[in-house]
Amino acid sequence: MRRLGIAALLLLTSGLVFLAWMNPHVLDPRRVGWLLDGQDRGQAWLGFYAYQQGGWPGMRQHLLLAPEGAPLLLTDSLPLVSWLLAPILPLGWQWAGWWLLLCVVLQLSFAWALLDRASGLVPRLIGTVLLGALPMFFARAPHLSLCAQWLILWALLVYRDPYTAERLSAWLPILGLAALIHSYLLLIVASIWAGVLLRGVVTGPRLATLARGVLGIAWVVPLLWVQGVFGAGFESSRTYGAFPLALDAWINPANPDLTALLPSSPNIMENWFEGFNYLGAGGLVVLALGLGAWLWRTGQTGGLDPELQRLGWLIPGFLVLTVVAIGPHPWWRGEPVFAWRLPPLLRDALDPVRASGRLFWPVTYSVMYVALIGAMQLRAATLALGAALALQIVDTAPMLAQLRYTSLRASFPARYHRARDPRWDALIARARQVDLWPADEGRGLPVQQDISARAVALGKPLGFNYVARVPVGARRRLAREAAAFAAGRVPAGHLVVLIDGKAPRPLRRRVRYLDGIAYIPARP
Repeated sequence: MRRLGIAALLLLTSGLVFLAWMNPHVLDPRRVGWLLDGQDRGQAWLGFYAYQQGGWPGMRQHLLLAPEGAPLLLTDSLPLVSWLLAPILPLGWQWAGWWLLLCVVLQLSFAWALLDRASGLVPRLIGTVLLGALPMFFARAPHLSLCAQWLILWALLVYRDPYTAERLSAWLPILGLAALIHSYLLLIVASIWAGVLLRGVVTGPRLATLARGVLGIAWVVPLLWVQGVFGAGFESSRTYGAFPLALDAWINPANPDLTALLPSSPNIMENWFEGFNYLGAGGLVVLALGLGAWLWRTGQTGGLDPELQRLGWLIPGFLVLTVVAIGPHPWWRGEPVFAWRLPPLLRDALDPVRASGRLFWPVTYSVMYVALIGAMQLRAATLALGAALALQIVDTAPMLAQLRYTSLRASFPARYHRARDPRWDALIARARQVDLWPADEGRGLPVQQDISARAVALGKPLGFNYVARVPVGARRRLAREAAAFAAGRVPAGHLVVLIDGKAPRPLRRRVRYLDGIAYIPARP
Protein backbone atom coordinates (compact mmCIF):
# COMPACT_ATOMS: atom_id res chain seq x y z
CA MET A 1 0.00 0.00 0.00
CA ARG A 2 2.84 2.38 0.79
CA ARG A 3 4.28 1.92 -2.70
CA LEU A 4 0.89 2.59 -4.27
CA GLY A 5 0.51 5.71 -2.17
CA ILE A 6 3.94 7.01 -3.20
CA ALA A 7 3.21 6.24 -6.87
CA ALA A 8 -0.07 8.14 -6.61
CA LEU A 9 1.70 11.07 -4.92
CA LEU A 10 4.35 11.22 -7.65
CA LEU A 11 1.69 11.07 -10.37
CA LEU A 12 -0.28 13.87 -8.73
CA THR A 13 2.86 15.99 -8.37
CA SER A 14 3.81 15.26 -11.97
CA GLY A 15 0.36 16.35 -13.12
CA LEU A 16 0.63 19.65 -11.25
CA VAL A 17 4.10 20.31 -12.64
CA PHE A 18 2.90 19.48 -16.15
CA LEU A 19 -0.10 21.82 -15.88
CA ALA A 20 2.18 24.64 -14.75
CA TRP A 21 4.23 24.06 -17.90
CA MET A 22 1.75 23.06 -20.63
CA ASN A 23 -1.86 23.62 -21.65
CA PRO A 24 -3.75 20.38 -20.85
CA HIS A 25 -5.25 20.32 -24.36
CA VAL A 26 -1.84 19.26 -25.74
CA LEU A 27 -2.83 15.78 -24.56
CA ASP A 28 -5.53 15.65 -27.25
CA PRO A 29 -3.70 13.85 -30.09
CA ARG A 30 -5.95 15.51 -32.67
CA ARG A 31 -4.77 19.00 -31.68
CA VAL A 32 -1.76 19.74 -33.87
CA GLY A 33 -1.93 23.51 -34.37
CA TRP A 34 0.12 24.25 -31.23
CA LEU A 35 3.07 22.43 -32.77
CA LEU A 36 3.11 24.42 -36.03
CA ASP A 37 4.45 27.65 -34.57
CA GLY A 38 7.98 27.66 -35.96
CA GLN A 39 9.56 25.69 -33.11
CA ASP A 40 11.62 22.51 -33.46
CA ARG A 41 8.77 20.46 -32.06
CA GLY A 42 6.80 21.31 -35.19
CA GLN A 43 9.58 19.86 -37.30
CA ALA A 44 9.61 16.77 -35.11
CA TRP A 45 5.91 16.20 -35.78
CA LEU A 46 6.33 16.87 -39.51
CA GLY A 47 9.08 14.27 -39.66
CA PHE A 48 6.82 11.77 -37.92
CA TYR A 49 3.88 12.63 -40.20
CA ALA A 50 6.04 12.20 -43.32
CA TYR A 51 7.33 8.91 -41.87
CA GLN A 52 3.74 7.69 -41.49
CA GLN A 53 3.21 8.37 -45.19
CA GLY A 54 6.04 6.05 -46.11
CA GLY A 55 9.20 4.86 -44.40
CA TRP A 56 8.16 2.44 -41.67
CA PRO A 57 9.66 0.04 -40.60
CA GLY A 58 12.90 1.78 -41.54
CA MET A 59 14.18 4.90 -39.79
CA ARG A 60 13.91 7.35 -42.70
CA GLN A 61 11.18 9.47 -44.26
CA HIS A 62 11.19 10.45 -47.94
CA LEU A 63 8.81 13.41 -48.33
CA LEU A 64 10.86 16.11 -46.58
CA LEU A 65 14.06 17.19 -48.34
CA ALA A 66 13.04 15.12 -51.36
CA PRO A 67 14.27 13.24 -53.25
CA GLU A 68 17.04 12.41 -50.76
CA GLY A 69 14.79 12.38 -47.72
CA ALA A 70 16.22 12.46 -44.20
CA PRO A 71 16.55 10.11 -41.20
CA LEU A 72 14.15 10.63 -38.31
CA LEU A 73 17.17 11.54 -36.21
CA LEU A 74 17.68 14.67 -38.35
CA THR A 75 14.06 15.78 -38.08
CA ASP A 76 14.31 15.36 -34.28
CA SER A 77 11.33 13.02 -34.46
CA LEU A 78 12.43 10.68 -31.64
CA PRO A 79 13.18 7.68 -33.83
CA LEU A 80 12.13 5.11 -31.23
CA VAL A 81 8.80 6.81 -30.47
CA SER A 82 8.09 7.36 -34.17
CA TRP A 83 8.91 3.75 -34.99
CA LEU A 84 6.58 2.48 -32.26
CA LEU A 85 3.65 4.79 -33.02
CA ALA A 86 3.75 5.23 -36.81
CA PRO A 87 1.70 2.10 -37.59
CA ILE A 88 -0.69 2.70 -34.66
CA LEU A 89 -1.53 6.40 -34.46
CA PRO A 90 -4.07 7.68 -37.01
CA LEU A 91 -2.60 9.85 -39.77
CA GLY A 92 -2.32 13.48 -38.76
CA TRP A 93 -2.44 12.91 -35.01
CA GLN A 94 0.34 13.92 -32.61
CA TRP A 95 1.98 12.32 -29.58
CA ALA A 96 4.02 15.32 -28.41
CA GLY A 97 1.77 16.24 -25.48
CA TRP A 98 1.84 12.76 -23.99
CA TRP A 99 5.60 12.57 -24.52
CA LEU A 100 6.08 15.78 -22.52
CA LEU A 101 3.87 14.42 -19.72
CA LEU A 102 5.82 11.15 -19.72
CA CYS A 103 9.07 13.12 -19.43
CA VAL A 104 7.74 14.95 -16.35
CA VAL A 105 6.68 11.67 -14.73
CA LEU A 106 10.05 10.04 -15.42
CA GLN A 107 11.99 13.13 -14.30
CA LEU A 108 10.27 13.12 -10.92
CA SER A 109 10.34 9.34 -10.55
CA PHE A 110 14.09 9.08 -11.04
CA ALA A 111 14.69 12.16 -8.88
CA TRP A 112 12.62 10.52 -6.12
CA ALA A 113 14.64 7.32 -6.41
CA LEU A 114 17.90 9.26 -6.17
CA LEU A 115 16.90 11.11 -3.00
CA ASP A 116 16.32 8.04 -0.84
CA ARG A 117 18.64 9.45 1.83
CA ALA A 118 16.01 12.01 2.82
CA SER A 119 14.88 11.91 6.45
CA GLY A 120 11.19 11.97 5.62
CA LEU A 121 8.56 11.96 2.92
CA VAL A 122 8.01 15.74 2.78
CA PRO A 123 11.66 16.82 2.34
CA ARG A 124 12.12 14.00 -0.17
CA LEU A 125 9.13 15.17 -2.22
CA ILE A 126 10.27 18.81 -2.15
CA GLY A 127 13.78 17.76 -3.18
CA THR A 128 12.32 15.64 -5.95
CA VAL A 129 10.63 18.67 -7.48
CA LEU A 130 13.75 20.82 -7.06
CA LEU A 131 15.90 18.21 -8.82
CA GLY A 132 13.47 16.88 -11.41
CA ALA A 133 11.97 20.22 -12.43
CA LEU A 134 15.06 22.33 -13.01
CA PRO A 135 14.54 25.39 -15.26
CA MET A 136 16.71 23.86 -17.99
CA PHE A 137 14.26 20.96 -18.25
CA PHE A 138 11.27 23.26 -18.72
CA ALA A 139 13.18 25.43 -21.21
CA ARG A 140 13.51 22.53 -23.66
CA ALA A 141 9.76 22.46 -24.37
CA PRO A 142 10.35 23.54 -27.99
CA HIS A 143 12.66 20.54 -28.51
CA LEU A 144 10.88 17.28 -27.72
CA SER A 145 13.92 14.98 -27.87
CA LEU A 146 15.91 17.00 -25.37
CA CYS A 147 13.13 16.84 -22.79
CA ALA A 148 14.35 13.28 -22.13
CA GLN A 149 16.69 14.57 -19.43
CA TRP A 150 15.39 11.78 -17.20
CA LEU A 151 18.01 9.65 -18.95
CA ILE A 152 20.64 11.66 -17.04
CA LEU A 153 18.94 11.03 -13.71
CA TRP A 154 18.54 7.35 -14.56
CA ALA A 155 22.25 7.11 -15.40
CA LEU A 156 23.15 8.77 -12.10
CA LEU A 157 20.87 6.34 -10.25
CA VAL A 158 22.63 3.36 -11.80
CA TYR A 159 26.07 4.90 -11.33
CA ARG A 160 25.79 5.61 -7.61
CA ASP A 161 25.30 1.92 -6.73
CA PRO A 162 28.76 0.33 -7.17
CA TYR A 163 27.29 -3.15 -7.67
CA THR A 164 24.62 -2.17 -10.19
CA ALA A 165 27.03 0.12 -12.03
CA GLU A 166 29.39 -2.77 -12.74
CA ARG A 167 26.69 -4.68 -14.63
CA LEU A 168 26.63 -3.95 -18.34
CA SER A 169 22.99 -5.05 -18.41
CA ALA A 170 22.11 -2.00 -16.31
CA TRP A 171 23.65 0.36 -18.87
CA LEU A 172 22.45 -1.16 -22.12
CA PRO A 173 18.85 0.13 -21.81
CA ILE A 174 20.04 3.64 -20.97
CA LEU A 175 22.56 3.77 -23.81
CA GLY A 176 20.11 2.20 -26.25
CA LEU A 177 17.26 4.58 -25.43
CA ALA A 178 19.58 7.58 -25.61
CA ALA A 179 20.86 6.44 -29.01
CA LEU A 180 17.27 6.17 -30.24
CA ILE A 181 16.21 9.55 -28.83
CA HIS A 182 19.02 12.06 -29.37
CA SER A 183 22.77 11.95 -30.01
CA TYR A 184 23.57 14.63 -27.40
CA LEU A 185 21.84 12.61 -24.70
CA LEU A 186 23.83 9.58 -25.82
CA LEU A 187 27.09 11.50 -25.30
CA ILE A 188 25.89 12.71 -21.91
CA VAL A 189 24.89 9.32 -20.49
CA ALA A 190 28.00 7.77 -22.05
CA SER A 191 30.10 10.25 -20.05
CA ILE A 192 28.51 8.94 -16.84
CA TRP A 193 29.09 5.34 -17.90
CA ALA A 194 32.67 6.33 -18.69
CA GLY A 195 33.12 7.11 -14.99
CA VAL A 196 32.37 3.45 -14.23
CA LEU A 197 34.83 2.29 -16.89
CA LEU A 198 37.52 4.66 -15.63
CA ARG A 199 37.13 3.37 -12.09
CA GLY A 200 37.32 -0.21 -13.36
CA VAL A 201 40.44 0.42 -15.42
CA VAL A 202 42.24 2.10 -12.52
CA THR A 203 41.12 -0.19 -9.70
CA GLY A 204 40.52 -3.38 -11.74
CA PRO A 205 39.69 -5.81 -13.12
CA ARG A 206 40.93 -4.08 -16.26
CA LEU A 207 40.25 -6.75 -18.88
CA ALA A 208 36.67 -7.25 -17.74
CA THR A 209 36.13 -3.48 -17.72
CA LEU A 210 37.54 -3.09 -21.23
CA ALA A 211 35.38 -5.97 -22.42
CA ARG A 212 32.28 -4.25 -21.02
CA GLY A 213 33.31 -1.06 -22.80
CA VAL A 214 33.70 -2.84 -26.14
CA LEU A 215 30.38 -4.64 -25.75
CA GLY A 216 28.61 -1.40 -24.86
CA ILE A 217 29.99 0.32 -27.95
CA ALA A 218 29.06 -2.71 -30.05
CA TRP A 219 25.49 -2.31 -28.79
CA VAL A 220 25.24 1.40 -29.64
CA VAL A 221 26.91 1.46 -33.06
CA PRO A 222 24.26 -0.64 -34.89
CA LEU A 223 21.52 1.53 -33.36
CA LEU A 224 23.19 4.59 -34.82
CA TRP A 225 23.84 2.84 -38.12
CA VAL A 226 20.20 1.94 -38.72
CA GLN A 227 19.35 5.62 -38.22
CA GLY A 228 21.70 6.70 -41.00
CA VAL A 229 24.34 8.36 -38.83
CA PHE A 230 27.24 6.82 -40.72
CA GLY A 231 27.99 7.48 -44.37
CA ALA A 232 25.33 10.18 -44.76
CA GLY A 233 27.77 12.66 -46.27
CA PHE A 234 27.44 15.52 -43.79
CA GLU A 235 29.75 18.50 -43.90
CA SER A 236 30.79 20.89 -41.19
CA SER A 237 28.53 23.87 -40.52
CA ARG A 238 31.57 25.71 -39.14
CA THR A 239 29.46 27.00 -36.25
CA TYR A 240 31.02 25.18 -33.30
CA GLY A 241 31.36 27.74 -30.52
CA ALA A 242 28.29 29.72 -31.57
CA PHE A 243 25.99 28.09 -28.96
CA PRO A 244 28.21 27.73 -25.88
CA LEU A 245 27.86 27.46 -22.13
CA ALA A 246 28.33 30.83 -20.45
CA LEU A 247 30.64 30.88 -17.45
CA ASP A 248 27.82 32.32 -15.35
CA ALA A 249 25.13 29.98 -16.67
CA TRP A 250 24.07 28.79 -13.18
CA ILE A 251 23.30 32.32 -11.99
CA ASN A 252 22.41 34.11 -15.22
CA PRO A 253 19.21 33.20 -17.12
CA ALA A 254 20.51 35.37 -20.00
CA ASN A 255 16.98 36.51 -20.80
CA PRO A 256 15.41 39.24 -18.63
CA ASP A 257 11.90 37.97 -19.39
CA LEU A 258 12.39 34.54 -17.81
CA THR A 259 12.87 35.31 -14.12
CA ALA A 260 11.27 37.37 -11.38
CA LEU A 261 13.97 37.53 -8.71
CA LEU A 262 17.48 37.37 -10.14
CA PRO A 263 18.92 39.81 -12.67
CA SER A 264 19.88 38.77 -16.17
CA SER A 265 22.33 39.95 -18.75
CA PRO A 266 20.75 41.06 -22.03
CA ASN A 267 19.52 38.25 -24.21
CA ILE A 268 22.53 37.14 -26.27
CA MET A 269 20.47 36.72 -29.41
CA GLU A 270 19.93 32.93 -29.62
CA ASN A 271 23.35 31.98 -28.30
CA TRP A 272 22.22 31.75 -24.68
CA PHE A 273 19.58 29.09 -25.19
CA GLU A 274 21.66 25.99 -25.86
CA GLY A 275 23.84 26.71 -22.83
CA PHE A 276 20.88 27.46 -20.56
CA ASN A 277 21.75 25.86 -17.20
CA TYR A 278 20.16 28.41 -14.87
CA LEU A 279 19.51 26.95 -11.42
CA GLY A 280 16.85 29.43 -10.33
CA ALA A 281 16.80 31.37 -7.07
CA GLY A 282 15.67 28.30 -5.14
CA GLY A 283 18.26 26.10 -6.77
CA LEU A 284 21.02 28.52 -5.81
CA VAL A 285 19.81 28.47 -2.19
CA VAL A 286 19.94 24.65 -2.25
CA LEU A 287 23.43 24.81 -3.75
CA ALA A 288 24.69 27.08 -0.97
CA LEU A 289 23.01 25.13 1.84
CA GLY A 290 23.99 21.72 0.48
CA LEU A 291 27.62 22.46 -0.19
CA GLY A 292 27.88 24.19 3.19
CA ALA A 293 26.43 21.12 4.88
CA TRP A 294 28.90 18.84 3.12
CA LEU A 295 31.85 21.02 4.11
CA TRP A 296 30.72 20.99 7.74
CA ARG A 297 30.19 17.22 7.74
CA THR A 298 33.53 16.57 6.08
CA GLY A 299 35.22 18.71 8.70
CA GLN A 300 33.49 16.79 11.48
CA THR A 301 34.21 13.29 10.14
CA GLY A 302 37.59 14.02 8.61
CA GLY A 303 36.77 12.31 5.31
CA LEU A 304 34.50 12.35 2.31
CA ASP A 305 31.21 10.51 2.24
CA PRO A 306 31.60 7.21 0.30
CA GLU A 307 28.99 8.28 -2.24
CA LEU A 308 30.86 11.52 -2.93
CA GLN A 309 34.04 9.53 -3.38
CA ARG A 310 32.36 7.39 -6.04
CA LEU A 311 31.02 10.47 -7.80
CA GLY A 312 34.59 11.73 -8.03
CA TRP A 313 35.24 9.30 -10.88
CA LEU A 314 32.84 11.38 -12.99
CA ILE A 315 35.04 14.45 -12.76
CA PRO A 316 37.47 13.66 -15.65
CA GLY A 317 34.65 13.07 -18.13
CA PHE A 318 32.72 16.07 -16.85
CA LEU A 319 35.79 18.27 -17.26
CA VAL A 320 36.04 17.25 -20.91
CA LEU A 321 32.34 17.99 -21.46
CA THR A 322 32.69 21.36 -19.71
CA VAL A 323 35.62 22.48 -21.84
CA VAL A 324 33.77 21.46 -25.01
CA ALA A 325 30.58 23.13 -23.73
CA ILE A 326 32.31 26.47 -23.06
CA GLY A 327 34.06 26.41 -26.43
CA PRO A 328 36.63 28.88 -27.74
CA HIS A 329 34.64 32.01 -26.76
CA PRO A 330 33.85 32.02 -23.01
CA TRP A 331 30.98 34.36 -22.08
CA TRP A 332 30.33 36.22 -18.84
CA ARG A 333 27.35 38.53 -18.23
CA GLY A 334 26.47 38.50 -21.89
CA GLU A 335 29.91 39.44 -23.19
CA PRO A 336 32.80 37.34 -24.53
CA VAL A 337 35.73 37.25 -22.12
CA PHE A 338 38.27 36.28 -24.78
CA ALA A 339 38.43 34.22 -27.95
CA TRP A 340 40.67 31.45 -29.18
CA ARG A 341 40.90 30.71 -32.85
CA LEU A 342 40.55 26.97 -33.25
CA PRO A 343 42.39 25.19 -36.06
CA PRO A 344 39.88 24.39 -38.83
CA LEU A 345 40.49 20.66 -38.39
CA LEU A 346 39.57 20.77 -34.68
CA ARG A 347 36.62 23.10 -35.29
CA ASP A 348 35.18 20.75 -37.90
CA ALA A 349 35.82 17.70 -35.71
CA LEU A 350 33.70 19.33 -32.97
CA ASP A 351 30.92 20.35 -35.34
CA PRO A 352 28.69 17.37 -34.40
CA VAL A 353 28.38 19.03 -30.95
CA ARG A 354 27.99 22.59 -32.23
CA ALA A 355 25.15 23.17 -29.69
CA SER A 356 27.82 22.52 -27.10
CA GLY A 357 26.16 24.24 -24.14
CA ARG A 358 23.87 21.22 -23.70
CA LEU A 359 26.83 19.05 -22.73
CA PHE A 360 26.98 20.70 -19.30
CA TRP A 361 23.61 19.26 -18.23
CA PRO A 362 25.04 16.20 -16.43
CA VAL A 363 27.30 18.46 -14.37
CA THR A 364 24.34 20.61 -13.33
CA TYR A 365 22.20 17.62 -12.40
CA SER A 366 25.04 15.96 -10.48
CA VAL A 367 25.89 19.10 -8.52
CA MET A 368 22.24 19.69 -7.64
CA TYR A 369 21.91 16.07 -6.54
CA VAL A 370 24.94 16.39 -4.26
CA ALA A 371 23.65 19.71 -2.89
CA LEU A 372 20.21 18.26 -2.16
CA ILE A 373 21.44 15.22 -0.25
CA GLY A 374 23.67 17.62 1.68
CA ALA A 375 20.82 20.01 2.47
CA MET A 376 18.67 17.07 3.61
CA GLN A 377 21.13 16.49 6.46
CA LEU A 378 20.22 19.83 8.03
CA ARG A 379 18.06 19.81 11.14
CA ALA A 380 15.56 22.15 9.53
CA ALA A 381 15.74 20.42 6.15
CA THR A 382 11.99 20.54 5.52
CA LEU A 383 11.77 24.25 6.27
CA ALA A 384 14.91 25.09 4.27
CA LEU A 385 13.88 23.06 1.22
CA GLY A 386 10.31 24.36 1.40
CA ALA A 387 11.60 27.94 1.36
CA ALA A 388 13.89 27.11 -1.56
CA LEU A 389 10.99 25.61 -3.51
CA ALA A 390 8.86 28.70 -2.84
CA LEU A 391 11.65 30.92 -4.15
CA GLN A 392 12.05 28.67 -7.18
CA ILE A 393 8.36 28.89 -8.02
CA VAL A 394 8.30 32.69 -7.75
CA ASP A 395 11.53 33.12 -9.69
CA THR A 396 10.63 30.85 -12.62
CA ALA A 397 6.95 31.79 -12.85
CA PRO A 398 7.55 34.15 -15.84
CA MET A 399 9.37 31.41 -17.76
CA LEU A 400 6.64 28.88 -17.09
CA ALA A 401 3.98 31.40 -18.11
CA GLN A 402 5.76 32.01 -21.42
CA LEU A 403 6.20 28.32 -22.12
CA ARG A 404 2.59 27.57 -21.26
CA TYR A 405 1.51 30.35 -23.59
CA THR A 406 3.30 28.61 -26.48
CA SER A 407 0.87 25.73 -26.06
CA LEU A 408 -2.23 27.95 -25.93
CA ARG A 409 -3.15 27.06 -29.51
CA ALA A 410 -3.93 23.56 -28.31
CA SER A 411 -7.15 24.98 -26.84
CA PHE A 412 -8.49 25.43 -30.35
CA PRO A 413 -9.02 22.80 -33.06
CA ALA A 414 -7.55 24.94 -35.87
CA ARG A 415 -4.49 23.29 -37.37
CA TYR A 416 -3.14 26.03 -39.62
CA HIS A 417 -2.49 29.62 -38.60
CA ARG A 418 -0.55 31.17 -41.49
CA ALA A 419 -1.71 29.10 -44.48
CA ARG A 420 -5.34 28.87 -43.32
CA ASP A 421 -7.18 29.09 -46.64
CA PRO A 422 -8.43 25.65 -47.75
CA ARG A 423 -7.55 26.57 -51.35
CA TRP A 424 -3.96 25.67 -50.49
CA ASP A 425 -4.93 22.01 -50.69
CA ALA A 426 -6.09 22.37 -54.28
CA LEU A 427 -2.91 24.24 -55.25
CA ILE A 428 -0.73 21.57 -53.66
CA ALA A 429 -2.79 18.68 -55.06
CA ARG A 430 -2.19 19.96 -58.63
CA ALA A 431 1.57 20.07 -58.04
CA ARG A 432 4.04 17.25 -58.39
CA GLN A 433 6.33 18.80 -55.74
CA VAL A 434 6.36 21.80 -53.40
CA ASP A 435 9.44 24.01 -53.20
CA LEU A 436 10.04 26.48 -50.35
CA TRP A 437 12.25 29.40 -51.37
CA PRO A 438 14.65 30.51 -50.20
CA ALA A 439 15.80 27.17 -48.82
CA ASP A 440 16.64 28.70 -45.45
CA GLU A 441 15.61 27.11 -42.16
CA GLY A 442 15.76 30.47 -40.40
CA ARG A 443 13.06 32.21 -42.44
CA GLY A 444 9.32 32.05 -42.00
CA LEU A 445 9.17 28.75 -40.17
CA PRO A 446 5.46 29.08 -39.26
CA VAL A 447 4.66 29.46 -42.98
CA GLN A 448 7.02 26.64 -43.91
CA GLN A 449 5.43 24.33 -41.36
CA ASP A 450 1.85 25.06 -42.42
CA ILE A 451 2.66 24.49 -46.09
CA SER A 452 4.71 21.40 -45.28
CA ALA A 453 1.92 19.91 -43.19
CA ARG A 454 -0.58 20.42 -46.01
CA ALA A 455 1.85 18.90 -48.53
CA VAL A 456 2.59 15.87 -46.36
CA ALA A 457 -1.13 15.29 -45.82
CA LEU A 458 -1.49 15.00 -49.60
CA GLY A 459 1.64 12.87 -49.96
CA LYS A 460 3.52 15.56 -51.92
CA PRO A 461 7.32 15.76 -51.59
CA LEU A 462 9.05 18.97 -50.52
CA GLY A 463 12.39 19.81 -52.06
CA PHE A 464 13.48 21.60 -48.91
CA ASN A 465 12.58 21.34 -45.25
CA TYR A 466 14.31 22.23 -42.05
CA VAL A 467 16.45 19.36 -40.76
CA ALA A 468 19.24 19.32 -38.20
CA ARG A 469 21.85 18.52 -40.86
CA VAL A 470 21.59 18.78 -44.63
CA PRO A 471 23.64 16.06 -46.38
CA VAL A 472 26.21 17.23 -48.90
CA GLY A 473 24.28 15.76 -51.84
CA ALA A 474 21.09 17.59 -50.90
CA ARG A 475 22.99 20.81 -50.27
CA ARG A 476 24.53 20.67 -53.75
CA ARG A 477 21.14 19.94 -55.31
CA LEU A 478 19.63 22.92 -53.52
CA ALA A 479 22.46 25.13 -54.77
CA ARG A 480 21.79 24.02 -58.36
CA GLU A 481 18.06 24.59 -57.96
CA ALA A 482 18.64 28.02 -56.42
CA ALA A 483 20.76 29.03 -59.42
CA ALA A 484 18.09 27.81 -61.82
CA PHE A 485 15.38 29.64 -59.88
CA ALA A 486 17.39 32.87 -59.90
CA ALA A 487 17.56 32.51 -63.69
CA GLY A 488 13.77 32.19 -63.85
CA ARG A 489 13.49 28.44 -64.35
CA VAL A 490 10.93 26.43 -62.39
CA PRO A 491 10.49 22.71 -63.15
CA ALA A 492 7.12 21.71 -64.56
CA GLY A 493 4.67 20.65 -61.87
CA HIS A 494 6.49 22.46 -59.04
CA LEU A 495 4.55 24.79 -56.74
CA VAL A 496 6.95 27.42 -55.37
CA VAL A 497 6.13 29.11 -52.06
CA LEU A 498 8.12 32.33 -51.65
CA ILE A 499 8.90 32.54 -47.94
CA ASP A 500 10.42 36.01 -48.28
CA GLY A 501 7.90 37.14 -50.92
CA LYS A 502 10.62 37.74 -53.51
CA ALA A 503 10.83 36.27 -56.99
CA PRO A 504 13.46 36.81 -59.71
CA ARG A 505 12.46 39.26 -62.43
CA PRO A 506 11.54 36.64 -65.08
CA LEU A 507 9.01 35.06 -62.70
CA ARG A 508 7.37 38.10 -61.15
CA ARG A 509 4.35 38.00 -63.44
CA ARG A 510 3.50 34.52 -62.24
CA VAL A 511 3.45 35.43 -58.53
CA ARG A 512 0.11 35.08 -56.76
CA TYR A 513 -0.94 35.60 -53.13
CA LEU A 514 -3.01 33.60 -50.67
CA ASP A 515 -3.19 34.34 -46.94
CA GLY A 516 -0.65 37.06 -47.65
CA ILE A 517 1.85 34.39 -48.75
CA ALA A 518 3.46 34.76 -52.18
CA TYR A 519 3.59 31.70 -54.40
CA ILE A 520 4.11 30.63 -58.01
CA PRO A 521 1.49 28.08 -59.07
CA ALA A 522 2.58 24.86 -60.71
CA ARG A 523 2.44 24.58 -64.49
CA PRO A 524 1.89 21.31 -66.34
